[in-house]
Amino acid sequence: MSHDSDVYVVRFFMIFIAGLAPDYVCLCAKITLNSHRCYKRRILLYKARIKRGQNLFALMSGLFLLLILTSPVLAALPEIEGIREQIRNKGARWQAAETSITQLSPERRLKRLGLLTGSLSAPEGAPLPRSSPSVGQGTTYLNYNEPPYNDVTPIRDQGDCGSCWAFSTTAALESQVLMATRAVPASISLAEQILISCSGAGNCELGGYIDLASDFLQSTGLPPGACFPYTGTDNECSNAACPYWQSDTDAITGWQWVATTSPTVDGLKNALLTYGPLVTTMNVYSDFFSYAGGIYSYVTGSFQGGHAIEIIGYDDTNQCFIVKNSWGTGWGESEPGSISTLGFFRIDYNQIDNLIQFGYYTIAYEGCRTDPVAVPALSIAGSVLLILGLGAVLWRGRNQRQDRRTPPCRASG
Repeated sequence: MSHDSDVYVVRFFMIFIAGLAPDYVCLCAKITLNSHRCYKRRILLYKARIKRGQNLFALMSGLFLLLILTSPVLAALPEIEGIREQIRNKGARWQAAETSITQLSPERRLKRLGLLTGSLSAPEGAPLPRSSPSVGQGTTYLNYNEPPYNDVTPIRDQGDCGSCWAFSTTAALESQVLMATRAVPASISLAEQILISCSGAGNCELGGYIDLASDFLQSTGLPPGACFPYTGTDNECSNAACPYWQSDTDAITGWQWVATTSPTVDGLKNALLTYGPLVTTMNVYSDFFSYAGGIYSYVTGSFQGGHAIEIIGYDDTNQCFIVKNSWGTGWGESEPGSISTLGFFRIDYNQIDNLIQFGYYTIAYEGCRTDPVAVPALSIAGSVLLILGLGAVLWRGRNQRQDRRTPPCRASG
């Protein structure tokens, strides 16, 4: 084979390897194997093309990832516009917007609910055992989040767990503790996880019962949140951080049904005046996920499930109840008072009589015991062990809250 034929063979294989792209091949009059200048130019062109390809791949990957992350938001925009149109058409008094809940997938939205009512212990129309004061004595507005009450703890987030029943009952217990001790609201945080993991009242997957949870809060009570930090899962009760948490709990002294399936506005208001914040329930429809302020009333959407919340007040001027939710601070509105974050909502009085069924299965707590926890004094031997570092293990659970400034509400059983 001649030298010229060798050159053309080399040129053919170079073009073939380059993907038949002429700009990858040095355009020299004659290409030889020892042409160093053409080889360097070819390498530079190849590197430039690779860099352009990498940049294009990175750009396309970023766009794809952005599309995945924003798809729930993009999907929610037409939904929110449709809700706003229905609000205008029906003259409703609330605002719809993108919230932390509308950003979730439909499956994750459902996990923000979790009320079970199939086997609640309430007889139809179960009355309270003691008389309630009559409304109409000038009390046209009540909000336990405001002074002089300050009986509402901070908004919390149940996350991807059907534990509204645990958060609503815990919130009502915390309100009773605040009413009894006058502690700072932000200083009270009880362990909702204990209800999920230890009470038998429900779980994350199926939800739970507010009456069974209330039974547990009376018989056993809840320790501080640090004794079992919330995991939003069906954790094992044995995983509690405080091994002796049962001996150091806040508990209600009793509870009663305010209403079951026939609530009235006056009945709920009377119970709020008599007992303080109440545990109650409602049906949630899809428009509620986009609530961003105002006085909610149903306007559109499909049924999503039952939900448990805490009623903290009412407002006759605006014809609404004031309610604390457990969906975090990326949803809802703020209310005047000691807890000023988002996470609350107001709901029209007329939502009692329609498919929302607000106020069905409402429970009142009857206070809590404020006996101080008896903590034994350390012996000399115990002090020695404490110095050696062993005392912290022996006394961890029993001295968890020895320095608390206000006495806890003790369990009764």
